[in-house]
Amino acid sequence: MLTIKQFEHDPQELVEQLKSNFLLSVGSNFVVALTAVWLLSGTVPQSLLVLWFVTHILLAMLRLVTARRLDPDEQSNKVWQVRKLAYILAMTAIGLHWGMTSVMAVIYSPIIIQTIMTILLTGLTAGAISTLTPIFAGFLAYFFGVLTPLFFATAISSSDDLTSITPIIVLYAGIVYSAAKKMHISLVNSLELTEELQQVNEQLIDQKELAEQANKSKSVFLSSMSHELRTPLNAVLGFSEILKLESITPTQKTYIDHIEGAGKHLLTLIEEVLDLSTVEAGNIKLEPELMSLKQVISSSVGMVEPMAEKRNITITSGADSCDSIVYADPKRVQQVLLNLLSNAIKYNKEYGTIEINCEQIDSNEIKVSVKDTGLGIHKDKHLHVFTAFDRLGNEAGNIEGTGIGLFFSKQLIERMNGQVGFESEHEIGSTFWFTLHLNKV
Repeated sequence: MLTIKQFEHDPQELVEQLKSNFLLSVGSNFVVALTAVWLLSGTVPQSLLVLWFVTHILLAMLRLVTARRLDPDEQSNKVWQVRKLAYILAMTAIGLHWGMTSVMAVIYSPIIIQTIMTILLTGLTAGAISTLTPIFAGFLAYFFGVLTPLFFATAISSSDDLTSITPIIVLYAGIVYSAAKKMHISLVNSLELTEELQQVNEQLIDQKELAEQANKSKSVFLSSMSHELRTPLNAVLGFSEILKLESITPTQKTYIDHIEGAGKHLLTLIEEVLDLSTVEAGNIKLEPELMSLKQVISSSVGMVEPMAEKRNITITSGADSCDSIVYADPKRVQQVLLNLLSNAIKYNKEYGTIEINCEQIDSNEIKVSVKDTGLGIHKDKHLHVFTAFDRLGNEAGNIEGTGIGLFFSKQLIERMNGQVGFESEHEIGSTFWFTLHLNKV
């Protein structure tokens, strides 16, 4: 934690605080000055009061000039110290000037006026805590400038009652000094904390920019590598197709089938990585239109049925509930459906089931859900379901994939102004859903 002395080397914020309270301080002083003149007008000579009030205005102008010239950022340390000293001297003069009202009251006014002026001046100095403490030396100059004449005025007063409160003024001075000191320290610590928070915020912004640059570089790298890998892989698949047309033995055909199957799987993985780099770079293109949801669901089910039949999994869809026209990109919606259906098959149990249902949420939104009877997801992994490259089912060991699909699906749906979510219980099954709009948003 910075000390006051350390902070005073860079007092710009304190000066700004002082200037922000300037109008309040000068305005209240002017009102109190008029009150003092009114109280003393019946006993103090008019010429003396006029001289005091004119001097008060001149000193207020001097305070204005010296306070406005305090600008540490644009001044050398020597100039700053000189102008700070000028401000302190001005505040001392103003304090002594206020203190002289108590002397005039003791000389010319009755005890009641003397008592009122004593209360008025102590209240004035207490109020200065909130407006003058940013530059603590200026507050002290003003505070003791007021109280010193007041102390002597009460001490020499002809009233024993007023003289008896002289020790109380000393006690009051100690209390107000302590309160002002604490307020100044509190202000310094508050400004320091604000400065530290600003620095942390700037560091966070810098780190965010670095992370975004790194992420962009990663996306560019993934995109480039995906293209580079896809070219020779297409050649491998092409030659495997050609070899199957030749006269080969059953064993050779089996080997070629393995090569082709592994190549197609690798090509699928490369396509997923390429899709990820595209969406992360913000270059994904959407072509929304009015489309038949039922038709897209039917087409998607037809594509995955062969995979489901191999594991004796039954797929059913609520055709009637899904007979709606939505505003979305048909290709991207089918991409999301295929991903959810393929996951429901991969993570399902043998002879399991998959249900596709639709539910209209409101007049312009419909919810599409894919429910399976598979492995389900542990609760401690729910937060990572839509995280890229986080394969929640990899503990099964024999399930292939990159862990990109759900992340990519979420990005697609959200870019179509929809939402994605899921409910899952371990060993019971999962339901993944997404929403689409019936009309253009």
